[in-house]
Amino acid sequence: MRYVPANRWPLALIGYTLAGAVPAAVEPALRNLLANQQIHPGAATAILVNLVIPLFFVATAVIYPRASFAVGGVALAFIGFAVTRLVQLNPLFWHWNLGMFLSRLNPFVTVSTIVSGAIAMATCFATNPLRRVGVPPPPNACHNCGYDLGANILQCPECGEVRIKEL
Repeated sequence: MRYVPANRWPLALIGYTLAGAVPAAVEPALRNLLANQQIHPGAATAILVNLVIPLFFVATAVIYPRASFAVGGVALAFIGFAVTRLVQLNPLFWHWNLGMFLSRLNPFVTVSTIVSGAIAMATCFATNPLRRVGVPPPPNACHNCGYDLGANILQCPECGEVRIKEL
Protein backbone atom coordinates (compact mmCIF):
# COMPACT_ATOMS: atom_id res chain seq x y z
CA MET A 1 0.00 0.00 0.00
CA ARG A 2 1.24 3.46 -0.87
CA TYR A 3 0.14 6.38 1.24
CA VAL A 4 -0.60 9.70 -0.45
CA PRO A 5 0.35 12.76 1.64
CA ALA A 6 -2.69 14.47 3.09
CA ASN A 7 -1.33 17.89 2.15
CA ARG A 8 -2.14 17.30 -1.54
CA TRP A 9 -5.71 18.51 -1.09
CA PRO A 10 -5.02 21.88 -2.82
CA LEU A 11 -4.08 19.93 -5.96
CA ALA A 12 -7.44 18.17 -5.78
CA LEU A 13 -9.29 21.47 -5.50
CA ILE A 14 -7.41 22.84 -8.50
CA GLY A 15 -7.94 19.65 -10.50
CA TYR A 16 -11.70 19.54 -9.95
CA THR A 17 -12.05 23.25 -10.70
CA LEU A 18 -10.07 22.82 -13.93
CA ALA A 19 -12.38 19.92 -14.83
CA GLY A 20 -15.08 22.53 -15.34
CA ALA A 21 -13.06 25.56 -16.41
CA VAL A 22 -10.99 23.96 -19.19
CA PRO A 23 -13.95 22.56 -21.17
CA ALA A 24 -15.74 25.91 -20.93
CA ALA A 25 -12.66 27.74 -22.17
CA VAL A 26 -11.92 25.29 -24.99
CA GLU A 27 -15.47 24.78 -26.27
CA PRO A 28 -15.80 27.86 -28.54
CA ALA A 29 -12.46 27.24 -30.24
CA LEU A 30 -13.21 23.53 -30.63
CA ARG A 31 -16.62 24.32 -32.13
CA ASN A 32 -15.01 26.65 -34.70
CA LEU A 33 -12.33 24.10 -35.52
CA LEU A 34 -14.89 21.34 -36.09
CA ALA A 35 -17.11 23.64 -38.17
CA ASN A 36 -14.12 24.49 -40.38
CA GLN A 37 -13.50 20.76 -40.85
CA GLN A 38 -17.14 20.23 -41.96
CA ILE A 39 -17.98 18.36 -38.72
CA HIS A 40 -21.11 19.19 -36.77
CA PRO A 41 -20.23 21.70 -34.01
CA GLY A 42 -22.19 19.62 -31.49
CA ALA A 43 -19.34 17.13 -31.67
CA ALA A 44 -17.32 19.59 -29.59
CA THR A 45 -19.76 19.20 -26.73
CA ALA A 46 -19.70 15.43 -27.18
CA ILE A 47 -15.90 15.36 -27.01
CA LEU A 48 -15.79 17.56 -23.93
CA VAL A 49 -18.61 15.74 -22.13
CA ASN A 50 -17.53 12.19 -22.93
CA LEU A 51 -13.75 12.54 -22.84
CA VAL A 52 -12.27 15.70 -21.30
CA ILE A 53 -14.41 16.11 -18.17
CA PRO A 54 -14.22 12.42 -17.11
CA LEU A 55 -10.46 12.35 -17.72
CA PHE A 56 -9.93 15.40 -15.50
CA PHE A 57 -12.04 13.81 -12.75
CA VAL A 58 -10.28 10.44 -12.94
CA ALA A 59 -6.81 12.01 -13.03
CA THR A 60 -7.62 14.13 -10.00
CA ALA A 61 -9.06 11.12 -8.16
CA VAL A 62 -5.87 9.16 -8.84
CA ILE A 63 -3.68 12.01 -7.59
CA TYR A 64 -5.76 12.46 -4.41
CA PRO A 65 -7.96 9.38 -3.82
CA ARG A 66 -10.51 10.67 -1.34
CA ALA A 67 -14.17 10.10 -2.23
CA SER A 68 -15.45 13.07 -0.24
CA PHE A 69 -13.33 15.37 -2.39
CA ALA A 70 -14.81 13.80 -5.53
CA VAL A 71 -18.30 14.73 -4.30
CA GLY A 72 -17.19 18.29 -3.59
CA GLY A 73 -15.36 18.30 -6.91
CA VAL A 74 -18.70 18.17 -8.73
CA ALA A 75 -19.67 21.53 -7.23
CA LEU A 76 -16.22 22.96 -7.98
CA ALA A 77 -16.48 21.84 -11.61
CA PHE A 78 -19.93 23.45 -11.90
CA ILE A 79 -18.59 26.71 -10.52
CA GLY A 80 -15.47 26.57 -12.71
CA PHE A 81 -17.56 25.96 -15.83
CA ALA A 82 -20.12 28.67 -15.08
CA VAL A 83 -17.56 31.30 -14.04
CA THR A 84 -15.48 30.68 -17.16
CA ARG A 85 -18.57 31.01 -19.34
CA LEU A 86 -19.58 34.18 -17.46
CA VAL A 87 -16.14 35.70 -18.04
CA GLN A 88 -16.50 34.92 -21.75
CA LEU A 89 -19.95 36.54 -21.77
CA ASN A 90 -19.16 39.60 -19.65
CA PRO A 91 -15.85 40.06 -17.83
CA LEU A 92 -17.34 42.73 -15.55
CA PHE A 93 -18.13 40.46 -12.61
CA TRP A 94 -20.16 43.08 -10.75
CA HIS A 95 -22.80 42.81 -13.50
CA TRP A 96 -23.30 39.10 -12.90
CA ASN A 97 -26.39 37.72 -11.18
CA LEU A 98 -27.82 34.33 -10.35
CA GLY A 99 -29.91 34.23 -13.53
CA MET A 100 -26.81 34.72 -15.68
CA PHE A 101 -25.00 32.04 -13.67
CA LEU A 102 -27.79 29.50 -14.19
CA SER A 103 -28.15 30.36 -17.89
CA ARG A 104 -24.48 29.56 -18.48
CA LEU A 105 -24.81 25.97 -17.26
CA ASN A 106 -25.11 23.49 -20.11
CA PRO A 107 -27.46 20.55 -19.36
CA PHE A 108 -25.08 18.08 -21.03
CA VAL A 109 -22.15 19.36 -18.99
CA THR A 110 -24.27 19.23 -15.84
CA VAL A 111 -25.12 15.55 -16.34
CA SER A 112 -21.56 14.75 -17.41
CA THR A 113 -20.14 16.43 -14.32
CA ILE A 114 -22.41 14.46 -12.01
CA VAL A 115 -21.58 11.18 -13.77
CA SER A 116 -17.88 12.06 -13.79
CA GLY A 117 -18.09 12.67 -10.04
CA ALA A 118 -19.51 9.17 -9.64
CA ILE A 119 -16.71 7.78 -11.81
CA ALA A 120 -14.16 9.66 -9.69
CA MET A 121 -15.67 8.16 -6.53
CA ALA A 122 -15.45 4.70 -8.10
CA THR A 123 -11.82 5.44 -8.97
CA CYS A 124 -11.14 6.40 -5.35
CA PHE A 125 -12.67 3.17 -4.09
CA ALA A 126 -10.88 1.10 -6.75
CA THR A 127 -7.47 2.55 -5.93
CA ASN A 128 -8.06 2.38 -2.16
CA PRO A 129 -6.30 -1.01 -1.73
CA LEU A 130 -3.25 0.40 -3.54
CA ARG A 131 -3.25 4.08 -2.57
CA ARG A 132 -4.68 5.73 0.52
CA VAL A 133 -4.58 9.27 1.84
CA GLY A 134 -2.88 9.58 5.21
CA VAL A 135 0.21 8.76 7.21
CA PRO A 136 1.48 5.16 7.05
CA PRO A 137 1.28 3.18 10.31
CA PRO A 138 4.49 2.26 12.14
CA PRO A 139 6.06 -0.98 10.88
CA ASN A 140 5.54 -2.76 14.23
CA ALA A 141 1.89 -1.70 14.62
CA CYS A 142 -0.88 -4.13 15.48
CA HIS A 143 -2.65 -5.29 12.32
CA ASN A 144 -6.03 -5.11 14.04
CA CYS A 145 -6.12 -1.75 15.85
CA GLY A 146 -2.88 0.04 14.85
CA TYR A 147 -1.33 0.23 18.33
CA ASP A 148 2.48 0.53 18.13
CA LEU A 149 3.76 -2.69 19.70
CA GLY A 150 7.46 -2.06 19.29
CA ALA A 151 9.84 -4.92 18.63
CA ASN A 152 9.32 -7.03 21.78
CA ILE A 153 5.58 -7.00 22.62
CA LEU A 154 3.81 -10.07 21.27
CA GLN A 155 0.24 -9.40 22.48
CA CYS A 156 -1.50 -6.08 21.84
CA PRO A 157 -2.61 -4.39 25.09
CA GLU A 158 -5.44 -2.58 23.24
CA CYS A 159 -7.27 -5.37 21.41
CA GLY A 160 -5.55 -8.54 22.66
CA GLU A 161 -4.44 -9.79 19.25
CA VAL A 162 -1.37 -12.03 19.43
CA ARG A 163 1.41 -11.29 16.99
CA ILE A 164 3.35 -14.25 15.63
CA LYS A 165 7.06 -13.67 15.98
CA GLU A 166 8.78 -14.10 12.64
CA LEU A 167 12.07 -15.92 12.63
